[in-house]
Amino acid sequence: MCCGKTCLKSTGLIFLTTFTIISIAEIVFGTYMLINMYKINRPETLGEMYIAIPSLSLILFGIALLPLIILGCCGYCKEVACCVNMYSAVLLVLSILQILIGVFAIITFRWSNAGLIGQIQEDFKYSFKHFQKDPLFLNTVQKEMHCCGHTSPANWANQLPSSCCGDNEVKCEFNSNFLYENGCTIVVVGYVVFYNLIIGYASVVFGALEVLVTILGFSLGCGSFKHYNMV
Repeated sequence: MCCGKTCLKSTGLIFLTTFTIISIAEIVFGTYMLINMYKINRPETLGEMYIAIPSLSLILFGIALLPLIILGCCGYCKEVACCVNMYSAVLLVLSILQILIGVFAIITFRWSNAGLIGQIQEDFKYSFKHFQKDPLFLNTVQKEMHCCGHTSPANWANQLPSSCCGDNEVKCEFNSNFLYENGCTIVVVGYVVFYNLIIGYASVVFGALEVLVTILGFSLGCGSFKHYNMV
């Protein structure tokens, strides 16, 4: 049966390995989501409605964790109290920030947020109105999100763009089997709300886990490792 210090040290190293996986996942998933958010929302909406904040914060937290993991690994492996304490202190700050960002996302991105829904709706009305001058945005959204028109395909009257149909149809018709039937406003709002809520809840869970690891780190840095270094 291992002693308390060895068990805590092994647990700390397991958490460091877990954080390495989490940080890489945060960077990859955050980058993927940030790219998608920029594809399906106009720049003005991204700024005014804070749509990109959860994805961007996920990337930044993932990047910040990597050097912190190295510091923590050195502290645990070498049993250096000052390294473990510094690792724990910085991790505590990151965990609090991550929980706050998560709570912000959970509160902000809901179907009851009339401002968010209204802004996205206005974006699609504007893009639909100026489609002939700037078709790229609306075509990209319709193709990527499998939707058509800002409320339904009927918005296009008698002329459907090819992006309203799947299976790479050159000429899209209302009677096509590959016609996207949902309007883009409802699809994009659902996408933004759903994935930002996922990021929000994940941020709260990761932050809470980091708080527990911080307690573990301080217990070793201010207890067992400090006593060992003094001896």
